[in-house]
Amino acid sequence: MRTNTKKGPSVYSIVTEKIVAMLQKGVVPWQRPWTNGGPAKNLVSKKEYRGINRFLLGASPYASPYFLSYKQIQDLKGKLKDGEGKNYFIVVFWRWLEAKGKKDDLFSGKEIAADKAAKSPQKGGIPLLRYYRVYNVEQTEGINYPGAVKREFEPIEAAESLVKAMPLLPPIVHGGNKACYWPSKDTVSMPDPGFFLTSEKYYGTLFHELIHSTGHPSRLARKGVVETQFFASHEYSKEELVAEMGAAFLCGHCGFTEAITENSAAYIQSWLKELENDEKFVVQAAAAAEKAVDFIKGTDYSKEKEETE
Repeated sequence: MRTNTKKGPSVYSIVTEKIVAMLQKGVVPWQRPWTNGGPAKNLVSKKEYRGINRFLLGASPYASPYFLSYKQIQDLKGKLKDGEGKNYFIVVFWRWLEAKGKKDDLFSGKEIAADKAAKSPQKGGIPLLRYYRVYNVEQTEGINYPGAVKREFEPIEAAESLVKAMPLLPPIVHGGNKACYWPSKDTVSMPDPGFFLTSEKYYGTLFHELIHSTGHPSRLARKGVVETQFFASHEYSKEELVAEMGAAFLCGHCGFTEAITENSAAYIQSWLKELENDEKFVVQAAAAAEKAVDFIKGTDYSKEKEETE
């Protein structure tokens, strides 16, 4: 990794050292830096979904956090949009069977509500896992629902200038509940900037996806992007490390290093588990990330070489 010894440590080495130091302290829970109206909840009851359901619905590509069962949609005189019938989400819950009769006939009892059974589950109750289908309110028509609350987004000039000046900048599409880079389309998808907790977190997420985009065949042709990989495979893990390191470097370049390195360290820690917690790999990944950052910055090392000769 290049370091200008005459001018002191580079932003690359500073950020790398901070992240490695945080990794050595242990795992930090990583959090998604945008909210899209808060946790998933039922539109009718206004209650938040709990347990595994938070994760099942948290992956929704929709901006609204509200969900409804098909019956609730009908009760509200609404309907599903054309083609959305098969695009449902699963919500799971436990109910209890009240045991009656002989030992071999335990399931002859009636269902009792989970909240009542929870008070005295030791009285022969039998847990039964059930599920039902729900739809995001954005999949429906004819139903009024609260709009997701957005914060006033304040662009950061240094970050905006960096993104706009990126060579071969891929299209950046805003909307929905997902931040990702699509190699097949060479497109970056981002939630609306107003859903992010801070402007710094918006740009940190955008930088992560733009680093991924540098791996496209038209740019640096990085193996982790060019070749299709299974989620959580070794190469996928390496690519995620490169993207998050690169994002941290770009944040440092734009002057908001502290706002992103802690979250980056936690994110990287989760991928290091796939690499047997090899912390040395972070430094190796940093070298690949630096190349990606240089591409985004439009750094021309041929001119730099001429000046030093």
